[in-house]
Amino acid sequence: MPYLSILFLFLSLFPVYSQEQLSLENAGQKAQYYLEKLQYHYGEGEYELHKAYSDSLLEITQKHGLNDLKVMAIVNQAVYYNYTANYEEALKRYHLALQQSDAISSRDVAKTVILVNIGNTYNNIGAYDKAISTMDTVLLRSRRYPVPPRTEISAYNGLATAYSKLDDEKRAIDNLFKVKEKGEQLKDTAVVVSALNNLGSSYIKLQWYDRALESSSNSLKLLQDQETRGKTHALINQGISLLHTGKAVEALDYLVKSGELARQQKSKELQMESHKYLAECYETLGKFEDASREQKHYAQLVSDKMDERTDALTLNHEKEKAERSENLEQVSLEKEVLKNRQQGLITTGIIAVSTLSLLLLFLYNNRKKLKQRHTHLLKNLIDVTEENNSLKSRIQQLATNSGADDATAEETTNQPQYKNSSLSPEDRQNFMERITEFMETDKPYLDLDLDHAMLASKLEMSNNHLSEVLNLCFKQNFYNFVNLYRINEACKLMKSTTHKDAKLISIAYESGFKSKSSFNRVFKLHTGYTPSEYRKQYGGDEMTRS
Repeated sequence: MPYLSILFLFLSLFPVYSQEQLSLENAGQKAQYYLEKLQYHYGEGEYELHKAYSDSLLEITQKHGLNDLKVMAIVNQAVYYNYTANYEEALKRYHLALQQSDAISSRDVAKTVILVNIGNTYNNIGAYDKAISTMDTVLLRSRRYPVPPRTEISAYNGLATAYSKLDDEKRAIDNLFKVKEKGEQLKDTAVVVSALNNLGSSYIKLQWYDRALESSSNSLKLLQDQETRGKTHALINQGISLLHTGKAVEALDYLVKSGELARQQKSKELQMESHKYLAECYETLGKFEDASREQKHYAQLVSDKMDERTDALTLNHEKEKAERSENLEQVSLEKEVLKNRQQGLITTGIIAVSTLSLLLLFLYNNRKKLKQRHTHLLKNLIDVTEENNSLKSRIQQLATNSGADDATAEETTNQPQYKNSSLSPEDRQNFMERITEFMETDKPYLDLDLDHAMLASKLEMSNNHLSEVLNLCFKQNFYNFVNLYRINEACKLMKSTTHKDAKLISIAYESGFKSKSSFNRVFKLHTGYTPSEYRKQYGGDEMTRS
């Protein structure tokens, strides 16, 4: 256990500082020191030390209100969890960082950097369409804000990963050449090596083994004696390419070395690849006992990874049980309250009867209003279960009807809304068509961070004009309008046979919602069903059987 001994030695060097002992200036210097150390250890592949310094950075920044560095600490914690395949915790940390970034001056840049990390996590859990959408958003934001050059590089790399997983290798290769070109411009060896290794992986999938050998050889030349993850990846590519060109003996040396490095680096992904191709290599050489051993290691790692992905795509089962238990307790409490009320009613006589009458009248009126509101929502927000017409057509029909209502309203009132508007009826009609076309084709609602100003910018409209068109023509505010599309997307995913096994939290993310709680609330409001009820009645399995 020599590595653990070194780890504990380093951890014992962290001093404990109290708020009284440490001035704000010294705290800032200490925080900067922690930041430099965690970045150094990450670059060296020493991920446990990277996590330890990230924790120390978070502690000191929380104590002294250093918000910018606090966001960086949370992001680095998420990076660690992502690397160690704890994807659920990584996503929680990233979304916490997004929230915390609202309090810092560089929020737009910070959010862009965080989004690229979220996109990479989506790739890790298999949500490739969501990863592509997120990376496209990052590239759009990188043209608007002064983000670090490596953010754009990471976005192209993330797109390449997603397209490769979707078996679109040519688009993956196009993005990887962009990564390589930008890495060479920055003279960043690590970026170039990453691009070469990923190009090698794409070439292997296309069975272009000569090109894969060339890429991995160039990568190893650049790295020389550095024992990094990039070197492990290059060794694996070299081994696979040699194995598939009839050179199993040479391949074995590369794959054994890659397996050793992957274990030292605690990279489960690279360990899986090493074990998988070691098993194939041993089998080719007739060493069946060794092949069986490697296959067992590979199968165990695959099983572990599937468990980790499941954890990341759903709220923990125990948490759901706790929520159900809490609901049962609430029901019991309400029953007890009702029982006490009944006893009070019996003892208070006429006063209680009067009170009850008033209460019933209130409840009746309230229920009547709720029913009217529900009917209005179902009418104006469109029946998302309708399969015969596209959402775009139905939105346009709603807009047309609303436009007629507006015309009547403006004729019959002395104080119409937007009286001083610069928009003519023709302008509004044009904007309506532009909005519906953009929502249908570009699907901006899939961006978790879409806000009013961002949508207006994408549409090349002013904020005021967007509000006017949404309110007058669609009878919706911004969030209701966007959520209509998100709920429609969620319904389509739940009805799709390709998502029949997807967890609801995954569908929420893929539809543009930031959390399961907001997804449940908005879905119930728009459809009258909870997501679980809707899926049970309209889900992919049911549709397949019907």
